[in-house]
Amino acid sequence: MIKAFKKLLYITMVFIIVFPLSACSANPDTTIKGFFDALKKSDIETASKYLNGNTSIDKGGLKFTKPEHEKLAKQVFTKTTYQILSSTNHGDTTIVKTKVTAPDLNSIGGELVTELFPTIFNNAAKGEEISQEKVNKSIIDYYSKRLNEGNIPMTTSEVDIKLSKSKDKKMWLINPDESLSNAMTGNLFKSLGTLESGKMTINPRNNSGVYKVGEEARTGNVAVKVNKVQKCLGDDYVKPMIGDEFVIVTVKERNLSKDSNIDYNEAYYQIQNSKGQIKGLATNAFDRRLDSGRLIPGGEVDGTLTFEVPKDDPQLTLIYNQDSKPALRFKLN
Repeated sequence: MIKAFKKLLYITMVFIIVFPLSACSANPDTTIKGFFDALKKSDIETASKYLNGNTSIDKGGLKFTKPEHEKLAKQVFTKTTYQILSSTNHGDTTIVKTKVTAPDLNSIGGELVTELFPTIFNNAAKGEEISQEKVNKSIIDYYSKRLNEGNIPMTTSEVDIKLSKSKDKKMWLINPDESLSNAMTGNLFKSLGTLESGKMTINPRNNSGVYKVGEEARTGNVAVKVNKVQKCLGDDYVKPMIGDEFVIVTVKERNLSKDSNIDYNEAYYQIQNSKGQIKGLATNAFDRRLDSGRLIPGGEVDGTLTFEVPKDDPQLTLIYNQDSKPALRFKLN
């Protein structure tokens, strides 16, 4: 009886000693599982223990410079899933190919551009002060609200996660990098880096509510830019009325939508002169006219618009006015 008890005690002691070692990632797959399972629970502290040097989140680590970024990342982590595909060992280093599915923040960023930015522009046109800080908060709030909805887009990527043994050789640790960051956050910080830094052109209108030549303006899911303005007195066959001249405006339109076609039409454009008169296109056109048609998601078109205006008018304004969208105005001179 005593001998049996000693044997049972010995087995129990071995289990107590050995089990924690196995729990501390005795193999690379265990590390991957522990890391992603902790992220799924928003347990940043535990997930960090599986990293070989905890760097900033955009480099594959779990250090955040802004609390709002951490809150947003946790929303993403809870919706992220993974599948280990293969493991290749090279002594003290291993590469684990892992399929990671996460909310597609790049896609949501595209939605943000078409839904949020027009509101920002319109508020700026009304005289509201628009700072980059205020824009950044609006961006974060949009992502957060979108991630709480049920129909969020997802993206799947295969990433080679590099691991190496800890100094005591008892644990496999993940070497964080940008590819891991993009996979586990659905490209969150690649997307945020572009939007928050201002690389995504945010051109609030000036106090007059008018864009300049060369500035891209957005309304709804349409982006419009005036590329060039030329004057013309006609040709051998077409002449303006006495005291008038032709103004030829080259414009470019883009479809910002991710999933729907849009119409473009030169009839959406008018010109306003210094006397407050608003007129449509001239009967005759020069160069390659814009005409009309449809643009698929991401599609673009450019062409010219010809107007007859008073000669040397100092105050010409191009108006883009599609009934279903707020109007855009461009100062031509």
